[in-house]
Amino acid sequence: MFGNVLKKNDTGNDFVSRRAHERRQADSCVAVIDGKMYPLQDWSFGGAQIIGDERLFGMDQDMDITLKFKLRDQVLETTQNATVIRKSRNAIGLRFGEVTSGTRKDFQKVLDDHMVNEFANSQSA
Repeated sequence: MFGNVLKKNDTGNDFVSRRAHERRQADSCVAVIDGKMYPLQDWSFGGAQIIGDERLFGMDQDMDITLKFKLRDQVLETTQNATVIRKSRNAIGLRFGEVTSGTRKDFQKVLDDHMVNEFANSQSA
């Protein structure tokens, strides 16, 4: 049953995800779709999961989504095309279309900002 979701790594002992991109939940971020703001449950370079009324979205619906990340010294906004691939109670899974080099750079800024904050916090403890 779990074979489609999990696989053994090279050692045969531990299980790892078959996801193409690591999900991130620690970042402070919201999504804006058609002018309405949605909390983000998680995101990756390949997509996002928003919290909201699933009845407002259709399966395979294409849309533009603007992600607003709160960084240390700015709010970074990046817009990406996405398609609804999964819906469950109060959660909508979105797969990003082709991610541009500019959006990749924006996502990398978010990761870099998080690492800098983690390092700074570890030095002050």
